[in-house]
Amino acid sequence: MLGFFGSQKNQSPIHEVARGIFNVYVANSDFRNYEIFDFHERGENFNQILTNRYFSKIKLYRKAIAIYCLLEAGKKDRAFQSVLHVFEALIFPPSEEEGRPILAETTSAMDSLGNLIHDSNRGMSWAKVWLSQIGVQEDNPARLLMLSLAVLEDLDILRKAITKLQPV
Repeated sequence: MLGFFGSQKNQSPIHEVARGIFNVYVANSDFRNYEIFDFHERGENFNQILTNRYFSKIKLYRKAIAIYCLLEAGKKDRAFQSVLHVFEALIFPPSEEEGRPILAETTSAMDSLGNLIHDSNRGMSWAKVWLSQIGVQEDNPARLLMLSLAVLEDLDILRKAITKLQPV
């Protein structure tokens, strides 16, 4: 079991680290800090469609954040390169043909994430584009800023958690 918290590094087998990141951070995600938007005002059917798109995109970005953090960690500790390999096997189908669209989508999310990380002063414009891609026109600067900050906070949380792990 992954121990993301504590003062000591938690030694865990590579596959457990990858599975733990996948389970905690992607599959069983807690999206409370992303509950920024109330799509009810746009009608019940529209609400469900937008809500599904919104949280699907959040989940995609969680995968991209995990890959980004594992790539970063892999530069410092080669064991995380193996963790990344196992993590990718969890999120991408075994068939190259099936995995190609998911890889393209994830790569696009990572590029977008990189834009936010390297120019966080543009968080509101980043969030506006991000939302427009799922059909949401948002002009409220507070909501836009909250979305970009939630993504950056997710990145920071996983980065810190990874520093507490020692894959073996």
